[in-house]
Amino acid sequence: MTSDERAQLIEDIRRSASMREHIVEQASLDTEFDIAAEWETLDELDQSINTRVIEARSGIKDADKS
Repeated sequence: MTSDERAQLIEDIRRSASMREHIVEQASLDTEFDIAAEWETLDELDQSINTRVIEARSGIKDADKS
């Protein structure tokens, strides 16, 4: 993982955490807030994060085998 990829991953993890906080706050304040729609967006971001983490782990394992 390059330093730019790592920085982007860290930023996306922060964004995911922020989105979770936003969902909780909005859901607490607004009974009409669409939790499911917001969660779907969060799931997409989390899937992207998970994919990149798996790829990074795979790269580390491949490097260890060399």
